[in-house]
Amino acid sequence: MQNDILLKALDERYKSIHIIRERIQTVVLWILGLLITGSAWVYQSDVYFDLLGMLSLFLVIICIWISIWKFYFYDLEKGFNSQRKIAAKIEEALGFYKKKHFSESEESMYPIEWKNSGKKNCEGKFMRNTYYLIALGFILSMLAIFSHTCI
Repeated sequence: MQNDILLKALDERYKSIHIIRERIQTVVLWILGLLITGSAWVYQSDVYFDLLGMLSLFLVIICIWISIWKFYFYDLEKGFNSQRKIAAKIEEALGFYKKKHFSESEESMYPIEWKNSGKKNCEGKFMRNTYYLIALGFILSMLAIFSHTCI
């Protein structure tokens, strides 16, 4: 009975992890789509910015990036990592990291490294790569604005 409860709890953690990951991916795709569309429009248009206009747009873009990162993605990242930590604890309680627990194999069911899931410096790079991808979108939009600046 205890294993049934743990398996149900683990299933809920997995569902939560997938929901958070999907939410992040959806928002990132929308942000990148808007940034690429805006960058393409600026790049192809006859709109040119003066120095003050360029600096103002850069400031707005940086403020938007910081707001999205600190107030939205940071919260999702905390939830994502918390769910991963709990899942790893449940997996450990079920014996997924013990050698020869489910078979005579010298390896555990799950790689030992997965026990550190959700902790700092673990192998997962999903959030870091997400931040890099969005930063690249913002940099491209800033380059498009810069290329249409009259200095």
